[in-house]
Amino acid sequence: MKGWVKWSLGGVGLAILLAAGAVVVGLELADDKMQRQVKVDVLPVAIAADASTLARGKYLYDSRGCVDCHGANGAGREF
Repeated sequence: MKGWVKWSLGGVGLAILLAAGAVVVGLELADDKMQRQVKVDVLPVAIAADASTLARGKYLYDSRGCVDCHGANGAGREF
């Protein structure tokens, strides 16, 4: 009877040791990922303001469901 108790306690101890190791490795990987920096070149976007572009934008705003969240005038909406 003492043999199965010894094996059970050994198994539980091994499981705890593996879980602790997994936590340590996970924390190290998370720390490495948080320290990572990605450099992105920001390029200016040309904004066209002619009548046809504004009309197309209004059509897209009205027809794609933007009004549901942003409101009819684009100033936002309370839910």
